[in-house]
Amino acid sequence: AWDGKVDGKVVEDGQYYYEVKSVIDFEGAEWQSKKIPLKVDTKAPDLEVSYNKETGEVSWDAFDEGTGLSYFDIVVNGDSVLEEPLGPDEDSYTFEKLDGVKGVQVVAHDYAGNAATDAVTEGDDTIPAVTALTPEALSVTIEKEIQVIGYVQDDSKVEKLTIDGKESKLNWDEVENRYNFSEKLTFKTDGVKEIEFYAVDDQGNDISFKRKFMIDSTGPELEIEGPHTTKDDTATLEISMKDNWDDLRLFVNGSEEYKHIFKEPFKMRSISKTIEHEVELEDGRNTFEFELTDFG
Repeated sequence: AWDGKVDGKVVEDGQYYYEVKSVIDFEGAEWQSKKIPLKVDTKAPDLEVSYNKETGEVSWDAFDEGTGLSYFDIVVNGDSVLEEPLGPDEDSYTFEKLDGVKGVQVVAHDYAGNAATDAVTEGDDTIPAVTALTPEALSVTIEKEIQVIGYVQDDSKVEKLTIDGKESKLNWDEVENRYNFSEKLTFKTDGVKEIEFYAVDDQGNDISFKRKFMIDSTGPELEIEGPHTTKDDTATLEISMKDNWDDLRLFVNGSEEYKHIFKEPFKMRSISKTIEHEVELEDGRNTFEFELTDFG
């Protein structure tokens, strides 16, 4: 999978094409290629919300110039009021009951996973904006000790930030006009992990979300069986592979000979696979390089 980088640097937002080239192994064969369109979008949608307390209607204007709007959520007093998200063409929602409705928040999501939130409350209606720089969403790490780094921005004073239920120290950054945080979390096992963030300001505006990522600290196992000597000009090798995540790639002399790609749902699933691979031999000593890579 492409990591969004070219020459080691993250590319700018926009339309890109991932080109795959291949050629059949016979003389005179021509290269074939296929371009796969990819759109890089790291910016949250634009969102402006208004609320009519008399009619109970919340309406909004939203726009996303990247991958486009995906869906909307309506949050009241910290909880979603929807059984299913609203589609990208919706621009209003009317409450059937107004009892207890105080803070109304609309969350706009785009197809790249970016989200923007706007709220309508008495006084300051801006909820804390929590940005978690690390770990990145759905990223993979080989370390069980995770550095959680980010910052919080708000029009009001941020009263508290908790990470997995524990209050985090906030350091005011006068240059960037934000609260920075840095914490370490330790996990005992590999697997799909979640970190829950919760922030609240002195006006009672709050936000919570979970950041999902994966830990793979265990290397794959590789066993190869085959003849040590032979009179033939080819040899068949039995290659056994094993790992705690079902994501493996086998390379023989730099050429990929087997792959199994991790797919949703996001769950740690083990894999054990044995294949046969034929190699061509020359007179004398033959040396082959085998490389097995896993999720981490």
